[in-house]
Amino acid sequence: MKNKLAILYCAYGKKYLSEALDFASRTRKCINRDVKLILDTDQNLNEKDTQISPFDYVNTSKNFDKFKTTDLKYGCKIQSMIDFCKHEDFDRFLFLDTDAYIVNSKALEVFDLLDHYDIAMSHANIRHSNRTPQKTFENMDPLVPSCFPEFNTGVIFFKKNCVDFLQEWLNLYMSSSIIQVHDQPSLRRLAYFTDLRVATLPEEYNFRNNPKTLSKWHTLYIHHHRCR
Repeated sequence: MKNKLAILYCAYGKKYLSEALDFASRTRKCINRDVKLILDTDQNLNEKDTQISPFDYVNTSKNFDKFKTTDLKYGCKIQSMIDFCKHEDFDRFLFLDTDAYIVNSKALEVFDLLDHYDIAMSHANIRHSNRTPQKTFENMDPLVPSCFPEFNTGVIFFKKNCVDFLQEWLNLYMSSSIIQVHDQPSLRRLAYFTDLRVATLPEEYNFRNNPKTLSKWHTLYIHHHRCR
């Protein structure tokens, strides 16, 4: 049976909606197979946005309401991934931050990698995102060895059987049982202990810097970078 594929952007707030429309339009140009482009947002698209929208489906979400009174804003996107895992129309997903987009259509081959793995991500540039009192980035989780770094959460390929894993991630992120600023430390701990098959993608599938700095031996597939 053919897998039903989806690329998911989550945009909460007008600023991020505008960014998602821009970057998803770039992604749309590189989709060369049957993949639906989905937007989960708390915003109502105006007539102009609707006309230029590259999305096949826009879901008006209430997820932001659950997290807006906390400092744990990344819970919105995790909840969105959980919600769409339960959607019968899709089997495999690519979550992209609003400042990420596909540069090369071969990036979609990672969907086929999920024949053998459950989830695929790239390591974060900063191996440990939480700062110590000395303002250094060090491992602050006693349960995970330093040699197991964080994964960046802005580009995640995953199958719908990851729904329980995603729920555990959200629960741990929202708890006080781990020292964290971002959503990556909680994901790191779960990835270390999970029985799911986790594939580690090279940096060109989630490149955080200027493309000119990418090795000449590599091809850029997904760029994840906000111009400042």
